[in-house]
Amino acid sequence: MTNIIVQKQNIQKLTDNIIIFCDKNKHLLSNSITLDNELDSAISNHLEFSDFKAKEKECTKISLIDKNKLINIVIVSLGDLEKTTQLDFYDLGLKVSAFLKKEKITLTTLIHELEQSLDNIESFTKAILWHNYSFTEWKTEKQPDNLLELSIQTEEANIDNLTSMINEAETIHKASNFARDLVNRPANIVTPEYLADEAKELKQLGVKVTVLDQKKIEKLGLNLLLSVGKGSANQPQLVIMEYYGIGKSAETHALVGKGITFDTGGYSLKPSEAMRAMKSDMGGAAATIGTIKALATLKTPVNVIGVMACAENMISSKAVKVSDVVKSYNGLTVENNNTDAEGRLVLADAISYVIKNYEVAEVLDIATLTGACMVALGAEYGGVMTYDQEIADALIQAGNQAEEKLWQLPTGKAYSQMLKSDIADLSNIGGPYGGATTAAEFLYKFTEEKPWAHLDIAGVAFAGKVPGSLASSGVKGATGFGVRLLTKYYQNKIK
Repeated sequence: MTNIIVQKQNIQKLTDNIIIFCDKNKHLLSNSITLDNELDSAISNHLEFSDFKAKEKECTKISLIDKNKLINIVIVSLGDLEKTTQLDFYDLGLKVSAFLKKEKITLTTLIHELEQSLDNIESFTKAILWHNYSFTEWKTEKQPDNLLELSIQTEEANIDNLTSMINEAETIHKASNFARDLVNRPANIVTPEYLADEAKELKQLGVKVTVLDQKKIEKLGLNLLLSVGKGSANQPQLVIMEYYGIGKSAETHALVGKGITFDTGGYSLKPSEAMRAMKSDMGGAAATIGTIKALATLKTPVNVIGVMACAENMISSKAVKVSDVVKSYNGLTVENNNTDAEGRLVLADAISYVIKNYEVAEVLDIATLTGACMVALGAEYGGVMTYDQEIADALIQAGNQAEEKLWQLPTGKAYSQMLKSDIADLSNIGGPYGGATTAAEFLYKFTEEKPWAHLDIAGVAFAGKVPGSLASSGVKGATGFGVRLLTKYYQNKIK
């Protein structure tokens, strides 16, 4: 991850690569003018006669010789300064990060201008941190092409505040990158047991971790989870991570993540192309453990129980078959009319388990659940479905603050009617229409009317699966979607 250093403004301590800003008229901002004067107006003269149009978020690089050494100046246009928002600075950070990577710049200094708030610089830096991730564990020759170090020069009065902001951002991004690593690792490494072992590492942060193996799952009657995982040699696991940041007597929240470490679709077999990215079907579980790690590292004063429902959906003589009926942990019987609709099954038992065995004020679940949500929202938004508008609004707000955006999709009894089975209480699918919502309605049957929301991250958990801005910004593989959003959501609960 990029190392961020906050330092007092000092032209003499600038690196050989410097990031500055201009407006739509190519006018430099306050502190960049000081640098330009030091360089005998070389920057402004270049801008005046260059082809650089200074369109919003446009970047250019000029190279100068100063005191017998080469200096690269990266100039970034903010466009219309009066219309530039904090979110624009995040998008700007993505653009600049991609530009630096293209130019193979690994060490640079950002000049904090007087016209920019600390929040703007924080958003810009968050984008740099998120974009400068690469997964090279299985590369024999590792040649880092990402930004290794970013120095931010600011006024002395800003140093403490900006350092604190950046430190928190770095902690959250480390947790997000941890989740990205889990999703990017191949399924022959990341099994249900592997996820359970990763969770046990959180004990050193004060998190209580309980793992239910297949024997305990079977004994307790978590039959939906068991049915999904029984076709694999890698046995299912239910992993419970209890983080109490404010004492057990305070309100506690539950977060449940889908942990299908590989999804063949079972006997409702996926096409081979669709299967290539199915190591990412545990993105919800990765977001869950990443969120717990971030909250615990930051010592956030909030109580959250994270649950990962982990299984591998395979085909064998023991695998669940289409039309099999299974009794769930909460007693409802489910007809499995599509073995590729397995995620809602493991989540249903996990939701029921945490509600029955813990005093929780609300339940969120997060999952790479449906292709229908991917079709509806692409790679731009995750879907949120709930009967509690207050929770929906809070999640959407947190998503906007954390640059992991959500879009609310409908719920309703009409969709619930589509889950009828002729021989059981429920069918696990609701037909070809409204698939994201019928999946949410299925999960709602297991919430005991607790305040609840469902996050479908099928289109946003893995870049490249769906065309869109993630792929166009040069990001490949796991995004860690959910860690930043959920961390912010729980932080916002602090009174």
